Amino acid sequence: MELAATLSKNTTGSQPWDGMLPRGMTCKACGKVLNATGGRPAELYLGTFTGLCYECERKPFFVERVDALDGARWVSYPPSCPSNRRDRVSHIGYADCTICDGNGVSQTTYQNWSWYYESCSACRTRYYGHPVRVKRQARHEQLYTAANAVWKGEVERIARTLLPKKAKKKAVKAAMESLYCHPRMAAIRREIFERYKRASGRLVAIENAALAAAVAA
Repeated sequence: MELAATLSKNTTGSQPWDGMLPRGMTCKACGKVLNATGGRPAELYLGTFTGLCYECERKPFFVERVDALDGARWVSYPPSCPSNRRDRVSHIGYADCTICDGNGVSQTTYQNWSWYYESCSACRTRYYGHPVRVKRQARHEQLYTAANAVWKGEVERIARTLLPKKAKKKAVKAAMESLYCHPRMAAIRREIFERYKRASGRLVAIENAALAAAVAA
């Protein structure tokens, strides 16, 4: 919200904006003021802003969190080189994995003054293949499919109000295609999918509560 407000203020003024965020913003990891001395403009330039100072951005890999379901570890790595956004990247690993030793990266490839991380495919397959996660993903996909069906149904309903009662399917389809791009339809779509997001959020809360109860037991 803070960043969104800053962007709104900087892009609606009469003076051209240089892309620099205001001074005084702090690192979300350590709390240090970003670009405090003025010698690190990338910390506050919108195109490279990550919310982290150089030190926190380049910190060696560390375990961010451990999933209570099966002990999967989310391991944070500094950005690869080159990196357009300079964001840290998380990889999934399991402590008993003999390929990545639980660090989520099977190998780091160095080539022509650059490097990048290769995620451990065995750990990723294990993580996403867990029965609980498979069922969870299926439920969320069902919610999204239902929301999309409601959206399409609403577009069709509006399209039919603009056509004769006995309009052919081809005419209805053409009217729907034109409505998809209509500016006023964006608000309707947004409202429908906001409901989907709220339902999805409630489902996540229920799943997390059930998981916490199972772990506690």
